[in-house]
Formats: sequence, structure tokens, C-alpha cells
Amino acid sequence: MRTSDFVFADLTHERPSCYFEIGIAESCGAALVTVAAEGTDIHQMSRPNDTKFFSSLEEFRDIFCQALKSRATWRD
Repeated sequence: MRTSDFVFADLTHERPSCYFEIGIAESCGAALVTVAAEGTDIHQMSRPNDTKFFSSLEEFRDIFCQALKSRATWRD
């Protein structure tokens, strides 16, 4: 994770393993993009308000594509 451009995490269904991995990413200083299906409770992370919510696969795809586009300039 230390060498990743960013970590993209889907918190839908509140799986404990996802929160564990987010903790590792945050401790490594990795840029973090979190998403979840509408209605998912977000907890156990430093910036829960940064989570982007989606209500369809199209919205999920749009969020993911936007994350890729905005992070592409980091390598320059």
C-alpha cells in the first residue's frame, strides 16, 4: 500500500476486513477513496464524511472513474 497511488475501498455491508484494510492504508499514508451503497453506516475511520455514496452500479462506476482521473496526475 505504501507505493500505491491510492486505495479504493467499498464499505458496503460494513465488512470488518475492509475497515482493517483502511486502517492499514491510513497508517501507511496512502491516499484513500471510500465508497458505500446508500444507507450504509460508516464508522471506524478517520474521515467518514469523505465517503461517497452510490445507489446504482453506474454511480459506482462514475465514482471509480473520477477517482482514477483525479489520481492520474499524481505520477507526474
